Amino acid sequence: MLLAFALALAGSALYSPPAASAQAGEAYVCWYVQVVDPNSGLMVPGMRCRIDGSIHEPGFPGEGPIEVPLVYDLGTVDGVECYYRRSGAPSGWVVFGRNGTLLNFWWDTGNGLIGDAWIDQCTKEPTPGQPPVTLVYGVIEDYDFVEPEPAVVPDGIGLAGARSYVFVEPPEPFTDRLNSPLGAGFIDVEIRVVAVQIDWGDDAISTIPESQFGLFAPHPDGDVSHPWETKGNFDMGVDYEWLARWRIDSGPWQNITIPDTEWDAPYRVDEVVGRRNG
Repeated sequence: MLLAFALALAGSALYSPPAASAQAGEAYVCWYVQVVDPNSGLMVPGMRCRIDGSIHEPGFPGEGPIEVPLVYDLGTVDGVECYYRRSGAPSGWVVFGRNGTLLNFWWDTGNGLIGDAWIDQCTKEPTPGQPPVTLVYGVIEDYDFVEPEPAVVPDGIGLAGARSYVFVEPPEPFTDRLNSPLGAGFIDVEIRVVAVQIDWGDDAISTIPESQFGLFAPHPDGDVSHPWETKGNFDMGVDYEWLARWRIDSGPWQNITIPDTEWDAPYRVDEVVGRRNG
């Protein structure tokens, strides 16, 4: 993850203050600029920083690392959302690419990456803010995206021509309501499993939507099952398909894609061979 972050920023010129100026606890705010490289005469990207109230001109690649941690945050320039860098504890934002002044951001939830948002860097000193999506990602980061823990009957060894049953309990939908940072109002956040997908290992796949989760029940009451036609060793898999969504003041929902959480295990299927005497 740190390697991907470092590679993504390799093309950015970040201000590198002298060691004597870079003491822990100093207040940094850095934003995007375009400056002329004195060596090549070409326009190159850089960062202009305000350090303890003083503006420092941008640096260039190769001048050394910034000694105070800088993290990405959201702000505004002329009413438009943009990203800037400030001193602070490490955040979950990861940069995977850049196109001009646009940065491609993903958020590391601890259980996978979500986001894929292209947002402009601040081209002049930003106004710090806390837009709704920042609060939403904070809720997502704290949520535990559990993996399936299915029970399979018969356990470990099935029988060709007979059915094996799967029972799993998806977590209940999670909801939260936050105070809006935009003023009076609120933000609704919802996280849920919208489907369970079962790969039986013989090219058959069953998808159980949320509306049919009632089909899952401990054996012998469950209705989610599968017969194998021949004996063999199969790789079974069970996935939870997640959805996170949010809205402001009961407005339209906005979806955030969450990676599936997965379970897999080998499953053996035998056959009964009868013998007739006489």
